[in-house]
Amino acid sequence: MKLHHRPKATMNYGVAVLFLFFLAAEAKVARLSSCGFPNATDVKPNIFSCNTEAPIQVSEVHIRDPSGKDIYPIDPKLPIVLDLTAVNHGVQYNDDKANVKLYEYAGNWLTGECSWQEIPTFGLLNNIDGCETAHNCPLKPGPLDLGLNLDLSKYAAIISLLASHVGSQ
Repeated sequence: MKLHHRPKATMNYGVAVLFLFFLAAEAKVARLSSCGFPNATDVKPNIFSCNTEAPIQVSEVHIRDPSGKDIYPIDPKLPIVLDLTAVNHGVQYNDDKANVKLYEYAGNWLTGECSWQEIPTFGLLNNIDGCETAHNCPLKPGPLDLGLNLDLSKYAAIISLLASHVGSQ
């Protein structure tokens, strides 16, 4: 009867593969953390239209504290006011529900490529009543100057956890 023993070279090969995997993972983490801040988002917000065909187009946004002082970056524990300059190219809106999405500029954990990635909010920022929040309904056709009071304090812990120290939009 002959017994087969696992050769030591095979065990060393397994350790080498594990070590290489660890090195690759460390390199990936280093690449992920070096994405930096695109579009100068370390000093100012990045504003753009997600859908250029939407009837309401926002052209300018100022982020302010409740006293009217410009602020950036945003502290999600404190209330803010978004002063929006927009144009309604459509009909009058008597009801305004908004789904707010947050994005961070970070590396893809598989490829290491830096890009804007949605931060999961698990629906906490969906179906926000814009009329109730901003008290500026109806939204009539034409130019709009909107002041949106936004208090994210109840979501501050998750926002800070998911989006700290990276460019956000």
